Amino acid sequence: MSGRPQATLAGCCWLVAMALLQACSTAPRGDGEAARAAASPGAAARPAYHTVRRGETLSQIARGYGLSLANLLEANTLANPDRIEIGDRLRLPAYAMPGASQRAFVWPLERWAVTSEFGARGGRHQGIDLGSPKGATVRAAGSGVVAFAGRKRGYGRVVILQHAGGVQTLYAHNRKNLVRRGEHVSQGQSIARVGQSGRATGSHLHFEFIIGGHKRNPRLYVSPALTASSASVR
Repeated sequence: MSGRPQATLAGCCWLVAMALLQACSTAPRGDGEAARAAASPGAAARPAYHTVRRGETLSQIARGYGLSLANLLEANTLANPDRIEIGDRLRLPAYAMPGASQRAFVWPLERWAVTSEFGARGGRHQGIDLGSPKGATVRAAGSGVVAFAGRKRGYGRVVILQHAGGVQTLYAHNRKNLVRRGEHVSQGQSIARVGQSGRATGSHLHFEFIIGGHKRNPRLYVSPALTASSASVR
């Protein structure tokens, strides 16, 4: 008889321990853990809001984040878009890019002629086509890491660079890719040769900016007067 109560007590202790363990595993995370999660790379996203400062206009704010005025207005419900007040908070789209007005990127070719603008073909064209002689050097628009180097349907030979801040640049229809995935590249470094691979009419470079999964007009981010070799645009 003395063994049964001991077994029952041990069983009760085991059940209590399991209940406490389950309660701890399902309890909300403490402030310290939440702070660590918020500080993780995935959570360190672009700012969700911009606070209006003295002298700013909607157009200036939009340009500062690489947005069009229409993008900014679409993300906000403003009683009077022609009037904003100091301290107003404006919601920013997920693809907003702080510091875009600094135009830290450069054009990837020394000489070219634009053969198709962003948004052409009924809005289906999501990059800029830069006509250039076959074999011309394609250079990195900014420093980064090669995220992809290979072939893609329609694009032919492609190089995609991953830059800081979740920005990617894409270079397509290449005759030859000169870099490999995982390679670190500097701004202005040779990464490919202009060609006509994939679905392409004539020798040219198809150049894209991808920010937060959205394809954006390269003209918003590239210095209008700088190529990768610091020569003038034309």
